[in-house]
Amino acid sequence: MWVFGHSLCFLNCHLPAHMRNLEQRMEDFQSILQQQQFEGGSATGVLDHDVVFWFGDLNFRIEDYDIHVVKCAIDGNKLPLLWERDQVSDTRGVRPGERGRFCGSETR
Repeated sequence: MWVFGHSLCFLNCHLPAHMRNLEQRMEDFQSILQQQQFEGGSATGVLDHDVVFWFGDLNFRIEDYDIHVVKCAIDGNKLPLLWERDQVSDTRGVRPGERGRFCGSETR
């Protein structure tokens, strides 16, 4: 899809749940990136697009904290505490406060 000269990609998926399935989530994520191909344009793969919107239940977790700690951190606006244990940040090699790329878009 092209909007104002920019290629857009919209994806939706449901990755495996539970803390123990991080490796399977990452394998499925990579499989989607490799197998999803588009015809008829210059953006043939997911990351060839200018902007990627990735929706769904990705099931990444906050590791090692129980729900009480997570809720208190959110209520107290202590989000860096949670970013330190965020599986997405960890798998991307991005430390809290740094900017990185996840599925082609900047995240923080």
